[in-house]
Amino acid sequence: DHGFILFRIQPPYVYIHDMYIKPEFRENHMAKSMADKLLKTAKEHFSCTHLMADIQPSNKTATLSMKVLLAYGMSIREANHDEIILVKEIE
Repeated sequence: DHGFILFRIQPPYVYIHDMYIKPEFRENHMAKSMADKLLKTAKEHFSCTHLMADIQPSNKTATLSMKVLLAYGMSIREANHDEIILVKEIE
């Protein structure tokens, strides 16, 4: 096992709640591969059109999470001191 994604499908959105990739697989684009598979399934089987995720700025890994999500093509939809919400259209 390489890691996991906790998600919720609520069309037209698929929400990523949490994602963990084992350290030895992080340099192999495993997060992108797992997210791509999730988006493909969400689009094909549930007609989802957007991916959403959120980050709590107080979380100790918030900066790394933000870098990963922005590199994946997500953009900030809304932000305040408690939460940053990101969104990406599923192609």
